[in-house]
Amino acid sequence: LPLDPAEWILVDDDFTADLQEKQRLLAERHRQVFAALPGSERGSREVLLRLTDHLTRYCPGLYRRDGDILRRLTDGASFDLSDSPLHPLDLAGRLVQEDLCLMRPEGESWMLAAASLCFPTRWRLADKIGRPLAPIHAPVPGFAATLGTPVERFFQRLGSGRAVWRANWGLIDDPALFQPTGHFRTNPAAGVTAENVGAKLWLRVERQTLLRLPESGDILFTIRILRE
Repeated sequence: LPLDPAEWILVDDDFTADLQEKQRLLAERHRQVFAALPGSERGSREVLLRLTDHLTRYCPGLYRRDGDILRRLTDGASFDLSDSPLHPLDLAGRLVQEDLCLMRPEGESWMLAAASLCFPTRWRLADKIGRPLAPIHAPVPGFAATLGTPVERFFQRLGSGRAVWRANWGLIDDPALFQPTGHFRTNPAAGVTAENVGAKLWLRVERQTLLRLPESGDILFTIRILRE
């Protein structure tokens, strides 16, 4: 669905807690939650600048830009946009609650070229980086048979500069944001009864957006986890 530009990035009461959890994961598990292939720098830099423009325009109570310095008003953190030791997508991922995945054209498909993925829903970045759409989604039932071609076609036809969004959801037995494993559990409902289901399971929603970047032509795929 088309997305109002003001609603591209979601900010809620978990903003501070989610960013603190990202900071912890990036400090303790950086190789598990961030990866970037050579050649991803241009699109990643475009992501960083576009995200910075969005945050200063639509979230003035959170961020202010002074020249090349972006300041987060909630905790006083500052980020040098022109001289940071971080990969630009790594820096971008530290600004928002969303995870960020950069897809680059590869032949007739799209490859995962870089990602800041702190809150995966039971998949590992190391298994997906550098791979095109079909292998990335191989575990999804019916993807190759029915969804692969329409998804590839949608990526190819996505217009430039305007985001679209979709959502999916599931019930999960762990409220943690960082969940890289557990997708293929053989008995995931063990111990869940009609009496305790409200205490044992959590609703986990993925709000996903897709945005083709005008300059690089790459596609930014964002994933925001919402849970109840």
